[in-house]
Amino acid sequence: MSTFFKYIILALLACLLGAIAYLWVADFSELKPFIEKKVSEATGREFHIDGEFSLSVLPTPTLMVENVRLAGPEWSEKSQMLEVDSLYAQVGLWSLLFQPIEVNDFSLSGVNVVVETNADGQLNWQMGEAQPEPDEPEAERGEFPLNVHRASLNDIRVSYLAEGELKQEFVLSSLDVDEQEDHNTVLLAAMLGDISLSAEGNANREMAAFTALAGDAEISSELQYPDKSVAFSLNVQSLARVGELVELSGLPDETLVLKGELELDGSLVTLKQWVVSLADVEVLLDGQLNGEDSTVALSTRITADSLGLIAPELPKVRFSAQSEIAMGPDTLELKPFSLSLEDSKLNGFAVIRSGDTPTIQVEASSELFDLSPLAPESQQGEVSQQSELPKGAEQSEEEADSETQNSEWVFDEKPLPFEMLRKLDMDIKIDIARLVTPNAQLNNVAFSSRLDNGVLDFKTDFEGQYSGQYHTQLGLNAQSDNAQFTLDTSVTDFKLAALSGADVPEDQIPLTALDMSLTSNGSSPRQLASGLNGRVALTQGAGKVSNKLIGKLSGDILAQLFSALNPFAEEEEFTNWECSVFALDFEAGVGEISGFLFQSEKLMVVGGGELDLNDESIDIEFNTKPRKGVGVSADMFVTPFVKLSGSLSEPSVGLNQKGVLLSGGAAILTGGLSFLYTGLMDRATAEGGRCEEAMQGLHTPPGQEQIQSNE
Repeated sequence: MSTFFKYIILALLACLLGAIAYLWVADFSELKPFIEKKVSEATGREFHIDGEFSLSVLPTPTLMVENVRLAGPEWSEKSQMLEVDSLYAQVGLWSLLFQPIEVNDFSLSGVNVVVETNADGQLNWQMGEAQPEPDEPEAERGEFPLNVHRASLNDIRVSYLAEGELKQEFVLSSLDVDEQEDHNTVLLAAMLGDISLSAEGNANREMAAFTALAGDAEISSELQYPDKSVAFSLNVQSLARVGELVELSGLPDETLVLKGELELDGSLVTLKQWVVSLADVEVLLDGQLNGEDSTVALSTRITADSLGLIAPELPKVRFSAQSEIAMGPDTLELKPFSLSLEDSKLNGFAVIRSGDTPTIQVEASSELFDLSPLAPESQQGEVSQQSELPKGAEQSEEEADSETQNSEWVFDEKPLPFEMLRKLDMDIKIDIARLVTPNAQLNNVAFSSRLDNGVLDFKTDFEGQYSGQYHTQLGLNAQSDNAQFTLDTSVTDFKLAALSGADVPEDQIPLTALDMSLTSNGSSPRQLASGLNGRVALTQGAGKVSNKLIGKLSGDILAQLFSALNPFAEEEEFTNWECSVFALDFEAGVGEISGFLFQSEKLMVVGGGELDLNDESIDIEFNTKPRKGVGVSADMFVTPFVKLSGSLSEPSVGLNQKGVLLSGGAAILTGGLSFLYTGLMDRATAEGGRCEEAMQGLHTPPGQEQIQSNE
C-alpha cells in the first residue's frame, strides 16, 4: 500500500475518532433556541421549552425534555393546546440504523392535550393549508418498527372542546410496559369522563392477550399476528353495560363474542371463519375483499333461536338466513340465498344492478312457508276486537280531529312518483306450494311483478285451502305522468275459512266468488279515483259465518254497519247465511250499487245508493227485514232502516226512522219494484227468499250454474 493511501486512511480514522469524541462530549442543549424557532416557524404557533433540554448521542442516544408548551390558535379558548411536563427516551444506538428501533426506556408524564373546534368547524391542530398526501409505494409487511423494553406514561389528559364547551375528557392515569423473558407486561389505568378504565395483559411480537374493565363491564381479547394475518378473539361479558357507558340503551344483557382471522396480502383482505355471537344469535362470515377491483365475495349465515333476541318487538320464532354474496362496483348478487322461519324455508337468488336504470331481479320458491308464527299472540289465540288499539296507540280526540283536518281526502291530490317507475326495472317471481298465514292457508301461490320502462305488470294466482281459484292482474303504464291503470280479479268457488272460524266443518263454509274489472287514468290518487270505471261483483253461497270474526276482520265502521244490519250478531256466535250479493258499477268515479242482498235464515238485508269518488261522499241505505220467528213491527225488530253516509275519511252509520225510497239496486233485488221500506215488503215476501234472483246477471253463483234467462 502506498504512503499516500496510508495517509488517507489515517486521516479518515482521525476524523471518525474526532466525530465520535465530539458526539460523546458535545452539549446539545444549545440547540434549544434553534429548535424552538424552527418549530414555531413550521407550525405558525409559539413553541417553547421552558425547562431542561438535553440530548446525548453516545454512548447511548438519550433525550430529556421538560416543560414543553405549544400555543393554540387565536380563536381558541385555551392559550396552550399542548403541554408536557417531562419526556425521557433512551434507544439502542445501532437500532437507529437497523430496524426495529430498540426503545430501552421511555417515560412521559404531565401531558395536557386540547383538541378543539370552533363554530366554523376549524380544528385547532390544523396548521396551514392541508397538503395532498403523495402516493406511496406499497410496503411489504415486516417486523414492528419499535421494540419497547420499558415504558411508563403517567397523567396524560386529552380534552375535547366544541365552541369553548368541554364535550369529553380522557385521562390516562398510568400505562406501564415492562419487558419479561419472552413478552412484555402491560398495565393501564385511565378515566373516560366518569368511567374508570383498567387493563392488564401480555404482548410480544407474535401475540397479545388483554383483560380490561370499563366501569363494571369486563372485556377480554386475544390476538395472534403471524406473518400477514391476525387471529383475534374478543369477549364482552355484558353488552348492555358497555352500552350504558357510551349512553346507548336497549342493548341486551348478554355476552358478545367476536372471533376470527384477518389475512392481508396487498390489496386483498381475507376473512376466515369470522364468528359473531350474542346469546343464541350467531353470524358467520367467510370471504374476501379486493381493493384492487373493488369486489367483495362473502359466504354468510345468521341463525337465531328466537327473532326476539335480535329485536324485542319481533316474535319468538327460530330464524336463519344464509347466502353467497358477490359485490362489485355496480352489482350486488345473492346467489343463492335461503331464509328459514321455524320449519319453513324459502330458497332463491337476487341480483341488483346499478347504472342509468337500476335493475332488480328476484326468484324464490318454497314448499312450505308458514307466516302464522309472526302474528301477534292475540291473533294466534283468542280473537281480539278490532276496535281495541295496541298499547301506546291511543289517540286523544284532539289528535284525531287534527289528523282528520290534515287529511280531508283519502285519495289526495299529490302527484304520484311515476318518474321513479321509469327509472327502475324489476323482475320478481315467487312460487310457494303452501303458504300459511294467521287467517288462511293458500296453495300453489304464484306471484310475479315485472317493471320495464315504466310499465308495471303484477300477477298473483293461488288456490284455496279447501277449494277455489284466485287470480289478480294489475297493470300500470306510467310511461307518462298520466298513467293508465287496470285491475282484473277473478275468484271462483273460494271457501274463506277466515270468516267462518277454525271449528266450522268444511262443508258448512260458504263458497265465495268475485269478479272485478276496473280501469282509470291520472297522475294522482285523486285523479285515478275520480276516473274509475268498471265493476265489482261479489257473491257468497250458503254457509256459516262467525259474527265475531266479521267484526274483527272488517274494521271499525264496517263492524258497526254489520251490527246495525244484523241485530242477532251480538247474541249469536254464527249467522247461517243463505246468500250474499254485492255489485258496484263505476262510471267516471261514481259507483252505483246495482245489487245488494244479505239473506240468512232469520233476516234479509237489501240496499242501494252510491259511492262518489269525485268528492268521496257516501250515500247508501239499507233495509233489514225479518224472515222467521220475528215480528214485522218496528218495536219488535229495532229500526229496519240503516244509512251509511258521510265521506270516506269520516264515514258514519245512522238509523233512518222514516224510510227512504230506494231505486236502482233495490229495485233489481225486489223484482224490479220501487217502494218505500215501511212495511210494504211483507213477511211472506221476505220469507220467500231472493238469492237466485239477485245473483242472476252478476256471474255464475258459487256452486251452481248460471240461471238462464229462458228459465
